Amino acid sequence: MIHTDNLEVARTLQDGILVDAGIVVFKRVQRFMRTD
Repeated sequence: MIHTDNLEVARTLQDGILVDAGIVVFKRVQRFMRTD
């Protein structure tokens, strides 16, 4: 059984990873549009 605390930590880490990935994708898109 997973404790609530561990679940919260997992969710927070997931959100952080998603945000970081979104920023990376956004920067790549910006760079692509600049070169075009």
